[in-house]
Amino acid sequence: MKENIENPSPEQIEKWKQLYGENGVKELVIDIKFKTADGEEFDERSEAEAHVEEFQEGMREIEVSEQVKCWLKVPGRKVIGMATSLAGKDTVKFGEIIIKNCWLGGDMRIQDNDELFLSANSILGNIIKIKNAELKNC
Repeated sequence: MKENIENPSPEQIEKWKQLYGENGVKELVIDIKFKTADGEEFDERSEAEAHVEEFQEGMREIEVSEQVKCWLKVPGRKVIGMATSLAGKDTVKFGEIIIKNCWLGGDMRIQDNDELFLSANSILGNIIKIKNAELKNC
């Protein structure tokens, strides 16, 4: 197994782009902590929003105070084929195959923590871009 680069430098990301193409590397970001203007910190945005409801307008700001990130290469047809055939209708298995085979680096909690994995898995469909195509009679 290759070494995981948890916090790749801009230079490393550029190397990946050279290997996989300018649009072939994606950064996946998951917000995991939220801070309100009064300094309170919450694990869920909805909890932070509920907390700030009691404040006047100026105190309603919520900022992301912690994120986890990973970098994935866009899967080719071999990985997509493997993921769709092995996973069938199991979207979790599909995501596991995509993440494990396309992982370039990042916070391993995304692979190991169910909540973070499922958050990442929920947007993996966006990593594969499909162009519009049509068939016409000649």
